[in-house]
Amino acid sequence: AGFTYVRPFLETVPVMPIETISLVLLAYGIGGFFGNFAGAFLAERSLKLAVGLAPLLIALSALVMLTLGASPAIAAIAVAAWGFAFGAVPVGLQTWLVRAAPDQAESAGGLMVATFQVAIALGA
Repeated sequence: AGFTYVRPFLETVPVMPIETISLVLLAYGIGGFFGNFAGAFLAERSLKLAVGLAPLLIALSALVMLTLGASPAIAAIAVAAWGFAFGAVPVGLQTWLVRAAPDQAESAGGLMVATFQVAIALGA
């Protein structure tokens, strides 16, 4: 649910114009695209690392935004890093689910999506 507050944060703390915010959010999306590939790379080598590292990087990105986010450049880099890490999350979690319950992959995947939606609703 934290992503909901990125645009208002960028408008008020580093005081970015909407055009710049659009570019920063584009960087978030591009980061997410490459994060998918990084998540797959990590999941093939160490599933524990893939599942644990992405949330840690998201938390670190949020912490950097809160502490150093008055700098537009640092805020933009933190948002892009957040996107990168968030792109890796579904890859690691879905790989973990399929390995943990190979005969119930569809049901486990549906449960994961439902859990994410409930978490987003509670966080908002």
